[in-house]
Amino acid sequence: MKRGREAVGALCSRPADFIVRFYLTGETCVQGKIEHVSTGQIRRFGSFLEMTVLIQSKLDEMDFPQEALESRTWEEEP
Repeated sequence: MKRGREAVGALCSRPADFIVRFYLTGETCVQGKIEHVSTGQIRRFGSFLEMTVLIQSKLDEMDFPQEALESRTWEEEP
């Protein structure tokens, strides 16, 4: 059985930007760690929201183009 980066490489046809590992804690929340592949930075997260914020902040920091991303707010739409 392939593990870690080897398994990611087998599933993807292009290099990965992030590797996300989820841990089973028996609780209902999502916990784990995320690695930004090109920098090697690893951060732990304790919720799905925190994981999403970590990914978004790294993409913003790297000035990664996100044409398809639509951020929604509570403001009224025109």
